[in-house]
Amino acid sequence: MAPRPEPPVPQHLQTTDKKRKACFTCCVEGEFKHNRFDDLPALKPPKAGELGDELDRYLSADVEATDDVLGWWYGRKKDFPTLYRMGLDYLTIPATSTDVERVSSRGRFLLPYVCNWLSADTTRALMCLRQWSLMGLIQDEDVMTVAKLPEIEVSD
Repeated sequence: MAPRPEPPVPQHLQTTDKKRKACFTCCVEGEFKHNRFDDLPALKPPKAGELGDELDRYLSADVEATDDVLGWWYGRKKDFPTLYRMGLDYLTIPATSTDVERVSSRGRFLLPYVCNWLSADTTRALMCLRQWSLMGLIQDEDVMTVAKLPEIEVSD
């Protein structure tokens, strides 16, 4: 049986580049052998070892003095991609980010009348924790493990 002839290439797509021509041919024939988006490094998921080491690398790094915290995180978003996203979530909460009514309606679930003694920092941390859990940035098992740890005294 004779090989199938290649489909004609439109004038505006004619090229001598073999890889580009082969990609066009595959697409025309309906055979998607190569996805060009697989080669984009920004879209590749991080490797499992990279995620586990991210927090360890951050905690072991030297403390740097900076006046621009958001700029610091932006400059290190490739080093700490997950922590970068979490840091932006936490640091970019403006005082008036939503309607007071909306905050109050969500807040009643977080701060019922029996728990109204929580500090503003604790409330903010719990709201971020909820959002990060919904986004899959942290796992429920990890939260439960941390919740079972003994209390740590912090001096102000």
